[in-house]
Amino acid sequence: MRETVVDASEVNSEASYNGKRIELESNGNKLVGLLDKPELEDGEKIPLVVIMHGITASKDFELYKKISDELLTQNVATLRFDFNGHGESDGEDYEMTVPKEIEDARNFYDYATGLDFISDILLLGHSQGGLVAGLLAGDLGSEKVPYLIQMAPAAAAKDLPSTGIIAGQQLFDPKNPPEKVEFPNNFYVGKKYLETVGKLPVYETAEKYDGKVLLLQGLDDIIVNPSYAEKYNEAYNDSEFHLIDGENHDFSFKIDEALNYIITFINKNGK
Repeated sequence: MRETVVDASEVNSEASYNGKRIELESNGNKLVGLLDKPELEDGEKIPLVVIMHGITASKDFELYKKISDELLTQNVATLRFDFNGHGESDGEDYEMTVPKEIEDARNFYDYATGLDFISDILLLGHSQGGLVAGLLAGDLGSEKVPYLIQMAPAAAAKDLPSTGIIAGQQLFDPKNPPEKVEFPNNFYVGKKYLETVGKLPVYETAEKYDGKVLLLQGLDDIIVNPSYAEKYNEAYNDSEFHLIDGENHDFSFKIDEALNYIITFINKNGK
């Protein structure tokens, strides 16, 4: 792994929020992230939240900017990044798999462990990012990742190879999957994605994770049914689950309520 730290204001000031642009090289791909932190006193240590985006999104989607902005006001640092095949990172969308995204996330976690102002590292993932965050947290264990936040975690992806259905739409014939499957936003997944996602030990990994977990889910989510978050909640040893009435998959309507849950969780557990 090779890392480069660049002054983000020199690259993309609109997206940087005065943070640092981070470039990591892994598996032949350049991965790009943004590290944001508040002004700190000498020797002061604060939590950092690694934010992971959904399957057709990127680190610069409005939801993740809002989360980062709010955390900064609470004296919490954030590290947002683009998975391979997304945003500013290298790679093709159809070559992306969840195991590859877990490795991407692990690289940014490893980078964060080298920051001298960090007290704890929390993982926060939305949609497929939530799926990745849960699998990585379970793999690393609660000593390394004591706190986990999942927003509409997309365990529904496990069912895609056998059903060919996403959000109630039949995307392909599961008995004869194509080389590429088109998702919304002109995003494609390939056969390797389908071959691997159905085999992920999602709930088995959740059962062995004994850190503290916050699960947030919109009741009106038509992309990932709330039953998947409920199953996560049953699997974890120490979790709290909030089902937000009138909220969708992207947390477009009641983001303030979701942010309040996030801040309360971090203040209670991570600071």
